Amino acid sequence: MTYSVNSYESPFYGIGVVNPINIFGPWVKEAKNPVLQRPGSLVGVGHSAMFTDKNGKLRIVFHALNSTTQVHPRKIYISSVEFITNDGKEAMEVDKTT
Repeated sequence: MTYSVNSYESPFYGIGVVNPINIFGPWVKEAKNPVLQRPGSLVGVGHSAMFTDKNGKLRIVFHALNSTTQVHPRKIYISSVEFITNDGKEAMEVDKTT
């Protein structure tokens, strides 16, 4: 499950991930949290949703601040998502390009 971290007004707004031990919990934060925060020149990244595009690729849509000095208006961006297995543990990785 993804969630937004920090205040949406902050340039450090970001996207975190938690995984359940089972559906009822407990839920555990990913070690690499936030998985997306300040990619490239973007700031205030958050409020995300994932979907599968028409080619079957997993994508994430999110907004970011339009500038480093103003909260509004915000712009929408789309990036790719993959699940990588490291040392037998699966982790979500978001492509830092949009």
